[in-house]
Amino acid sequence: MLKFKFMEKSIFEKICDRELPGQIIWEDEHFCAFLSIGQLKPGHTLVVPKKNLGDYIFELSDDDYQALLLAAKKVAALLKKSLNAARVLVLVEGFEVPHVHVHLIPAQINDGLNKGPIPQANPEELARIAEKIIKSK
Repeated sequence: MLKFKFMEKSIFEKICDRELPGQIIWEDEHFCAFLSIGQLKPGHTLVVPKKNLGDYIFELSDDDYQALLLAAKKVAALLKKSLNAARVLVLVEGFEVPHVHVHLIPAQINDGLNKGPIPQANPEELARIAEKIIKSK
């Protein structure tokens, strides 16, 4: 199932292997979930493969991608129940750590992430972008 891609351990592998401190809240044979040191909301958790499979979720094999999201789903259920969250937000982003990971953020209704106002796009600009995407198929 999981294919190893990198030789040197990432910081996340070191946390999962208990070589670095971390508040691990869940794990199975292939994945590990621990509290993020950057808590956007209490309980903000990272779900990571125990072995570094790469740093971009959309370059994972289909099997690894599905397994990561299923692990995140299990952890999200744990967070929702234990922290009485209305929802658990999911975020996959970043270039900061070269090890694919999913952020899970427990939230309440109207809790938001304080992302500020989102500017409305110009309809002509949206049409230009859509055309570029469609032509690239």
